[in-house]
Amino acid sequence: MKKRILVIFMTLVLVLCAGCAQTSASIPDPDAENSSSTGSASESTKPSGSRVELQFWNHLNPTNALHQWCLDVVDEFNASQDKYTIVFDSVPIDEYMNTKLPTAFATGSGPDIFYASPGNIGQFLDGEVCVPLEEYLTEDEMNDFVSGTLDVSTRNGHLYGIPTMSDLCNFWYNADMLKEAGVEPPKTWSELKSAAVACNTNEHSGFTFEINKGDWQTWSFMPFVWMQDGGDFFDEKGNPLLDSDQVINALQLWRDLLDSGSCTETLSRSCSDIGILADGETAMQMNGSWAPAVLEANYPDVNLVAAEIPIPDENGHTATVAGGWRVLVNKETASIEGCMEFIRFAYLDNPPEKSSSYLTYNFGYSARQSVIDANKDLYLKGQRAVFTEVLNPSAKAELAVPAEASEILSDMIQDALYNMTPTEAAQKAQTKMLEFASSYNGILG
Repeated sequence: MKKRILVIFMTLVLVLCAGCAQTSASIPDPDAENSSSTGSASESTKPSGSRVELQFWNHLNPTNALHQWCLDVVDEFNASQDKYTIVFDSVPIDEYMNTKLPTAFATGSGPDIFYASPGNIGQFLDGEVCVPLEEYLTEDEMNDFVSGTLDVSTRNGHLYGIPTMSDLCNFWYNADMLKEAGVEPPKTWSELKSAAVACNTNEHSGFTFEINKGDWQTWSFMPFVWMQDGGDFFDEKGNPLLDSDQVINALQLWRDLLDSGSCTETLSRSCSDIGILADGETAMQMNGSWAPAVLEANYPDVNLVAAEIPIPDENGHTATVAGGWRVLVNKETASIEGCMEFIRFAYLDNPPEKSSSYLTYNFGYSARQSVIDANKDLYLKGQRAVFTEVLNPSAKAELAVPAEASEILSDMIQDALYNMTPTEAAQKAQTKMLEFASSYNGILG
């Protein structure tokens, strides 16, 4: 089993070592600036006495409010009992995803508790480095999860990851900029293309979506396929559908937007940062459900509006993708019980006071019905209402596919944007995905 783990992760390590003098080509983290590779934990998180030390890693930068939430919860847990000491470490997302975690697991020094997203969780499940968690959860805890939220982190009937929150992708616009350009908020693809051109000026772009290759780009692309009747990336049996009309149509829309010259091609930061729109760099932007909290804290006077993603002119419907990070446990941990005691304390508390406090730092859709029920007023506050009333009911879980399949999807989008026609890109990706699927021991999609 260790050999299988090393095969998966040492490949990544060798690639990283070969290119150690180069900078990462991944999507920049909006919180990465000024972050250290060692994170910063308060004094009470340091190990002491005869307690069992458990390492907890994630990607939250110290400038991110949720980093402080994690520190507070770790401090509270360490002070609440005398068996375990949680040592918290947080690093920029690129380093976390591309070097720190793969290297740690490849060398047998992985953390006891760690975050993974649908975009990278497959490598840990394939590598069999995680503990199945269902037997450590009570029946009430299992029943509290909203339907479908556990699918991403379930493999062969076993649950490996506890969802922390569900992030939804959506469309945002600056109402003042659209009014100045004399256009209505776009509802369809054709209206989006026209509005992007009309709002494009020397001072700001008309529209911003992710043009850099990576998980965030693929994540924000998914709704454009799903909002077309019958659109999907894989069928129920896991057969790829990448050369379908729906996938090609979505690729063509993104290519048309880019070719119009009205979209941002040099991002000042990750497209996941709503500050691009709030700082006046663009009139419209793809972003997500975390934005309301950021806007309330940093841009209270900017007239930004959350809306549904524009849909096809024909045979379309509202759609979005639900992502979000999961908490997993290393099977080599010194104490599975200690890890679960902390996870239950931080993410499965009942009544859900700590999980509710999470929402004040980063708004998102809880995977737990008890948290939603306890925070109905917050879920309908201001710009959050459209997520609650329209987008969340239309959400589909983010694809959780192996790294090889994710790379094929990423290459398809990049090829369609820059290297070949969308049809050619889709056909190329379909061929590669069929080749991969023929040797993959599992179901894709």
